[in-house]
Amino acid sequence: MKLKSIGGLALACALAAIVPRVAFAAPSVDISKVKGTCTMWTWDTSESDVVAQFSKLYPNIKVNIVSVNYDDYMNKVQAAIAAGSDLPDILCGEYNFRAQLLKMNILEDLESAPYNLDRSQIMSYEIPLSSYNGKIVGLEGCITAGGIAYKAPLAKKYLGTDSVADLEKKLATWDAVIAAGKTVQAKSNGKAYLFHAWADVQEIFDCAGVEPLTKDNKPTEYLLNTMPTQRYNVLKAMLKNNVFDKAVSDHYTPAMNNAIADDDHIMLDAATWTAAYVIKPNDKNGNGRWREMVAPTGPFNCGGTTYGITKASKNKDAAWAYLSWSFASKEGAEANLALRGFFPPFKPAVEGHDYSKDRNDYFLPQNVSEKFYKLMAPSIKVRAPEIYSNQIKAAFKTVEMAVLNDKNDSITLDKYKELIRKEIKNNCPDLDM
Repeated sequence: MKLKSIGGLALACALAAIVPRVAFAAPSVDISKVKGTCTMWTWDTSESDVVAQFSKLYPNIKVNIVSVNYDDYMNKVQAAIAAGSDLPDILCGEYNFRAQLLKMNILEDLESAPYNLDRSQIMSYEIPLSSYNGKIVGLEGCITAGGIAYKAPLAKKYLGTDSVADLEKKLATWDAVIAAGKTVQAKSNGKAYLFHAWADVQEIFDCAGVEPLTKDNKPTEYLLNTMPTQRYNVLKAMLKNNVFDKAVSDHYTPAMNNAIADDDHIMLDAATWTAAYVIKPNDKNGNGRWREMVAPTGPFNCGGTTYGITKASKNKDAAWAYLSWSFASKEGAEANLALRGFFPPFKPAVEGHDYSKDRNDYFLPQNVSEKFYKLMAPSIKVRAPEIYSNQIKAAFKTVEMAVLNDKNDSITLDKYKELIRKEIKNNCPDLDM
């Protein structure tokens, strides 16, 4: 998702004047000698801003962007393969469907010649997210670190502190979170809630796990027993203590939008893109009242898009020139941050960036850019992309909505697991249950 820059205008102007000597992850590439045209299919119009910057610096290379509706993206790819028609030189694998794209085995191995990508320069957590058969086949466009955003004045009022460090220590486990939610309710006479909605906690559970959900086309023990037990126990305890507001049913609803702006809801799950897409549009007067902290599960990955070169491409040199500049060079990384608000997980860029120049008014005086990219991202742990992850996520959401609406408290842990199994089977008919 798109996160607008953090001091972007000034940096963009400065970039326009740069004539760079690009620091590539693949040092054998001499971009100044590459000529040609490549095509990329994408749904994100902000890509054109970076392409325009690249074209100013390297007019010998043309990048044609073909806009494809996000919901139709994989259908278009599959239709092209089935018809024997041309694929673009560059394909994008958004987090929700990248497992499907990667397992089609149509992307180049970027660690082999002529690309020679050095994986030691890519943040380690991103490598399994962009790999096929152990080889990196894509470059990630953005660090999508996730945690918890909270309203500092409300945290101070009900929890006794607005300090990020203090709250990370105080709320380091789900039991501690539940106790804090109970405190918020007591101090507010039932008016205020620690979390906006169960959807916030749900998202953390969905994104923070590292154990495989399936193996050999079968659900794992973790999926059918361990994870359901953890989630059910947290959900029921939170319901009992009113840790979240049941009236706020889900993300991106009018109720959630109103809760983000009010003074009765403290925390929500938040990734690098949340400030621009969720907080800023709804909390019009929220400058300086937000902070970002690590979740009890630790930093997690939430979303993202990987960019790969198709094996059938006839313009691989031009495609690699653009991708390696955009996502595996310091100059390209800074351009992405300035023009799109995306900071690629290229270690030299992350480690060498001047965070003192970044600014997000909603999180001041906290430097939220440094928090996400430098402090949280290196600690992220992920599970490799899985074909059925979205369907499994939907199954848990359906069953947990039933628990939320269970007025008779009739859904026991065993019943919950039974419903989870049934929903997974319905959503994943090809999975061997």
